[in-house]
Amino acid sequence: MRLSWGKIAIAVLVLVVSFGGAVWTMSLFSGLGSGQRLALVEVLSLKPDKPVCQLRAAITNQDGVILLEGECWTYTMRPAGG
Repeated sequence: MRLSWGKIAIAVLVLVVSFGGAVWTMSLFSGLGSGQRLALVEVLSLKPDKPVCQLRAAITNQDGVILLEGECWTYTMRPAGG
């Protein structure tokens, strides 16, 4: 099978353009991640009969804008020997 130089040139051009687009996108979005973030976690409830607890979490940036907020349940595994 014989490939023409035109097909090889097109393949290289597609590769260069896609790689350049990926690098440009990463540089565009990397500026959004700069700065400090504050994560606060509050214990809402503990179950005395079960090893679970309910948590509320909030993550804010340096300007006080809430980036992520939610609630979750966690399960605490106890050591096998104790």
